[in-house]
Amino acid sequence: MKINRGGPESLQGTLVAVKNDYLVLWTKEGIVYVSTSHVKSITDFPSNKSKGRTPHYIHASSFIGVIRALNQKFVQINWGGPEKMEGFIAEVGSTSLLLVVNREVVQIQLFHIKTIKLLGQNTSRGDRSGGNKNRTGGNNNGGDKNRTGGANNGGDKNRTGGTNSGGNKNRTGGSNSGGNKNRKNNNKSGNKNGNRSGKRN
Repeated sequence: MKINRGGPESLQGTLVAVKNDYLVLWTKEGIVYVSTSHVKSITDFPSNKSKGRTPHYIHASSFIGVIRALNQKFVQINWGGPEKMEGFIAEVGSTSLLLVVNREVVQIQLFHIKTIKLLGQNTSRGDRSGGNKNRTGGNNNGGDKNRTGGANNGGDKNRTGGTNSGGNKNRTGGSNSGGNKNRKNNNKSGNKNGNRSGKRN
């Protein structure tokens, strides 16, 4: 069946129940509760094959009773157009409710609510996003910083200090200074002794 002929509040589905002042409609997006005070027309289509077992829905004596049963839950209020809103029902009063929409609190008069439905799937997506964020943060930040610090800083500094400073200084001192000076002294001594001996003889 189709409720309302056209416009943003026109919706189509299978009629599940007819209550005192509201209808229960099974649509492609789930169970929708429709206030009969806002229904302008109902179009009945030829019956199709059964969809299977009817999903669970709220059994309340009135449309306001349905709204109260959805307190503290995420819902969609009104089917379409500028009056469509999605949010969390924080409180239901005698004539209005408080809906939290993107950190804003909106007060909605109950008699302006044409349709309402539960948004159970939105909550599940939020939980999975949170879990993924935590795992990403742990792998990137902690692991990468530790590996970088150990490999680059510590290892490079030690190798540079040992090879360049210690080794080069020792080899330079031993080869150039000690060895050259001794050889020069030996040569000078030999020349002096030989010359003196020759003159005396």
